[in-house]
Amino acid sequence: MSSRVAEVQVLLEGVALPATKDELLHHARHERADGASLALLEALPEREYGSIDEVRRDTAARAADVASDAAGRAQARERPSAGR
Repeated sequence: MSSRVAEVQVLLEGVALPATKDELLHHARHERADGASLALLEALPEREYGSIDEVRRDTAARAADVASDAAGRAQARERPSAGR
């Protein structure tokens, strides 16, 4: 589990479950979550979460997607452009 996912899990301790994505975001903002944690929660699917484990699974999947996207963008910047 990434450290960001672990931070989000700790951040959500005490949230009333089940909770919607919006309720999770509200709780995180109340706990003064940083921008990266909020972005990860905002990337969650719109649904009701019955447990922190469900939130952890979805945030881990989103964190992997974000890391993969960032790696792809970095590789694209390193490639020389055709025709230059």
